[in-house]
Amino acid sequence: MLQAIKKYLLEVKTELGKTTWPDKKTTKNLSILVVVVSLLLALYVGFFDFILQKLIALFV
Repeated sequence: MLQAIKKYLLEVKTELGKTTWPDKKTTKNLSILVVVVSLLLALYVGFFDFILQKLIALFV
């Protein structure tokens, strides 16, 4: 069991060594993109929630 865990961790280390990590500029740009898209989606959903809330209030 212990040998299997050791083998697994060595394989994980090997695979992580093969990984190409993005540079600082790419990470920053993609992070900004995620924040902007999340805010736009929140506004979109909030707008339709507001409209539906007002429509339901008309019928109640």
